[in-house]
Amino acid sequence: MKEPPGFCVYSDVTTETNYGERESVDNNIHGHYVEPYAGGASVALYLLLEGKVDRITINDYDRSIYAFWYSVLNRTKKLCDLIEKTDVNIENWLRMREIQKRKKDADILELGFSTLFLNRTNRSGILDAGVIGGLKQEGSYGMDCRFNKEEIIKRIRLIAKYKKRISLYNEDALELIKRVQVESNNSDTIFYFDPPYYLKGPRLYKNSYNNEDHDKVSQEIKKNETPRGKPRGISRLILPGLTLDPVPLRKTYPRQAAGY
Repeated sequence: MKEPPGFCVYSDVTTETNYGERESVDNNIHGHYVEPYAGGASVALYLLLEGKVDRITINDYDRSIYAFWYSVLNRTKKLCDLIEKTDVNIENWLRMREIQKRKKDADILELGFSTLFLNRTNRSGILDAGVIGGLKQEGSYGMDCRFNKEEIIKRIRLIAKYKKRISLYNEDALELIKRVQVESNNSDTIFYFDPPYYLKGPRLYKNSYNNEDHDKVSQEIKKNETPRGKPRGISRLILPGLTLDPVPLRKTYPRQAAGY
């Protein structure tokens, strides 16, 4: 089976696949796949490119992540040109950091490229982490060790070919859930919920959730359960560690504390 071109732009597995998640849903879904918290969207892209689903909806409230996906789908050539022509050095790393500091007003292509650049050159792929190898580049690995320009460009171009089957949003997850519920008039829609970590979220995400936020999402999910535990108007609803339809998922971390 060929490697799917997922970009987990929030972790150190960019351009790789979360195989635990992929195997869990591989043979159990079809139709329309929705991720309100897409991040790297590796599972969504795998399912689409392998023909497991007809279309996908990906959403991320973080404008940096949204800008990256927007650039992949709508500024493909310019994004690939930036990847090809930009030197991977400390001078440009510092410049990309400054772009992130003004993310609300930054040009969307500029911000999208900055997100990719920092994900590829920072420790663990975290946007506000330190650079691989340190500012003096005296570490065991250089900052370009995970920046394979040729492979990244190849995968971006492949994903862009599917743009007509990808819906992209930059909305609060609750608003996205409501939108898709209104637009989906059939049972071939599956939601995959993977909200920010309950305890470690503030250390890992730019837009983390507090207890009230987690509770709101939990209540919205519960509103869509039928008496048998299936969501209303959609075929399946999945959370890591919990499924409301018999789709085998690996337990990745507990959600009970957040009320899921």
